[in-house]
Amino acid sequence: MCRCQCLDSAVVPITNTTLTAPSIYLSSEGYPNEMPSCVSTSGSACSVSSSGVSTIRITGFDLQFSERSGQCKQRLHITDGSTASDLACDDVNNYAQTVLYTSQSNTIDLRLDNTDSSTGGKFWILLEGNRYIDRLID
Repeated sequence: MCRCQCLDSAVVPITNTTLTAPSIYLSSEGYPNEMPSCVSTSGSACSVSSSGVSTIRITGFDLQFSERSGQCKQRLHITDGSTASDLACDDVNNYAQTVLYTSQSNTIDLRLDNTDSSTGGKFWILLEGNRYIDRLID
């Protein structure tokens, strides 16, 4: 069974971009191609806030983080108030649409940590408020 979803906004790479939308599709640089080496991608970050009191849900569409010699080389680090979490190699989803994280607050910071010295890994996620009327601000 094929599951399709129409995108109501463009997929944007994780960079310091400002936009407001009901949902934000966020990807690694150059998606669907693999990410460039850590030299150009590590430390890419963004902050996402809900316009209201809604918490933020992260749904994964495609998580394929690079793992070499048993070590995960890439992760998305999430700061949610005083809580820190990671989406990493254990969260690879094989294209299964999966809720990966729900925030405790209405603002989260995302940072890509990439220690892979060669091309590899990629991600495509959806960020959306849990209350339909709230909009996300990136």
